[in-house]
Amino acid sequence: MLSTIRRAALVTVVSMGLVACGNSSPGSDDGGTEVVLGDVRYDTTPGSDAPQAEVTQRDLPAADTPDPDCGVTSVDYFDRLIAALDGFYARCSPGDRLNFWQRPENRAWMLNGSVRPMEAAYAVRFAAGKLRVDEPAACAYLATLKEGDCNATRTLASGLVGDAEDGEPCALDEECPTGFFCRFASTTVCEGACTAQVGDGQRCDLGGCLAGFRCAPDASDEYRCVPTLVVRQPGESCNPAKDACARSSCDGSTCRELPGPGATCSPGQFCKDGWCDRTLNVCRPLIGAGEACQSWETCQDGMYCTPYPSEFCQPRLALDETCDPKRSSFDFPGVSLACASGLCDRVANRCTTAPPAPACN
Repeated sequence: MLSTIRRAALVTVVSMGLVACGNSSPGSDDGGTEVVLGDVRYDTTPGSDAPQAEVTQRDLPAADTPDPDCGVTSVDYFDRLIAALDGFYARCSPGDRLNFWQRPENRAWMLNGSVRPMEAAYAVRFAAGKLRVDEPAACAYLATLKEGDCNATRTLASGLVGDAEDGEPCALDEECPTGFFCRFASTTVCEGACTAQVGDGQRCDLGGCLAGFRCAPDASDEYRCVPTLVVRQPGESCNPAKDACARSSCDGSTCRELPGPGATCSPGQFCKDGWCDRTLNVCRPLIGAGEACQSWETCQDGMYCTPYPSEFCQPRLALDETCDPKRSSFDFPGVSLACASGLCDRVANRCTTAPPAPACN
């Protein structure tokens, strides 16, 4: 996925724990390995100097191969990404995101409020000649994201590429060669260095695992690469420790339809067209304006839950209305749950449509 989306929207849109799950096993005579994603296997080819993350879709039908000549450019890449993400979440979203994504007003807010501001960082790198679009790869990625297999999507490169090599300066993962990511020495520096990704069981930084793995804390609170979740469809068997159920939840063995209002639910479970009351363990309808709320996801379309200590559902703020950029926000500068536009100007404290300038530019 895009590096900025992976780091900043890991509380928001796309990463969401849906990176494809991979298990390595002995491969072909040329030293390759196989990555198993659900019931589909993919071949990987080792690189000469670093672990290789490039994955080919071995078992997908040829008819499903996306058009490599879709005409995507740096100008419309993010427009197409938004449309592709809409399709991805409609098919592949786990229960928590489905509750949010299925509501049109929220879907538009999520896309405009979290993907668009991140585009600014990419625009700067395009303008500096550090990043460009590889059309065939970008077309395959966007088409698969929009309509393809939920797990296959996560094995493809985004189609944004740069020319930085091992150890060279970078600002985004996409600027580095396959099998590398952009590692920053600290949160205060503006450029990192292209660093080889690592595999199963190895210590890692966020974004530093090969395709099919994610960086997660172990029992000793050390971050190591572990296989990521396989997306299962409703009705399929599932293992809650290894799988994510699209548009459903795992009851321990099967992806079951989400419970609706009035049905019993358990803490941490999500409800269809409602929310799980953690006190009563019952799915309740979404809350209207002026009613007390427990979190942003409990309110009706177009509303947000005002911050503690006065927690009530309230319509999202219109352009130029006063907002607090430090509250009801994601970990991305200016992105606000309170504003209908998704952005709160950090200087004027008003809802805006203008994304903040990247701190390093």
